[in-house]
Amino acid sequence: MLEIENFKRVYNYTPVEDNNSVSFRQYGHNVKIHQLNLNSGGAYMASFDESFSHLSDNLFKKQSHCHRSADGIVFCESDKKKIIICELKSSGGGVFDSAYQQTFSSYMKLCMMMSLCDDFDIDNYQVFFVFTAQDGPELSLRRNEIEQIEESDRNIYDNIRLSLLKGEKVVFHLTEIPHDISFLHRHLINKEIVCLLLTSKTDTIDVDVRLL
Repeated sequence: MLEIENFKRVYNYTPVEDNNSVSFRQYGHNVKIHQLNLNSGGAYMASFDESFSHLSDNLFKKQSHCHRSADGIVFCESDKKKIIICELKSSGGGVFDSAYQQTFSSYMKLCMMMSLCDDFDIDNYQVFFVFTAQDGPELSLRRNEIEQIEESDRNIYDNIRLSLLKGEKVVFHLTEIPHDISFLHRHLINKEIVCLLLTSKTDTIDVDVRLL
């Protein structure tokens, strides 16, 4: 993938490249999902892990609009080109808020960094925000959150949260959610995003990226 080769050259950073699977892990007693495995069935994948998060966070650390980065990013070239931005969370209340901030922040920083690389055009990619959470004793908190949202006067942000909490795939444009992103080119913030909240009763989630 030319975009990845150019990224290596510009930033002296080498992602993990694989034609089978990549994994992201999160450590700490408060994190309920510890591993997310993305399987491609032989399609090319390049993954950016926590070392890329440190790189991008350092580059943009003085920018107040940049939140902490997500846990991982994958470039995948199967039936279509895909960028999958992943954030591993517990299943307690407020999963969507912090996960969305981190995945959006990673998307924003990635686009700005890739703008220096030849052959990169975000319009050639489907973009996915993937959040993970573990089903278990805290599932009742998620039910309570659903009830609270359903009983409130909802905006587009609340409707997205509600659909994710119900296990539905959500497709939206970034312009539908208020951001302080006037510094980004219009075609970056008008991008269609596919958002999913994946759950498991174990500490590992396996995903076939061809089915996203």
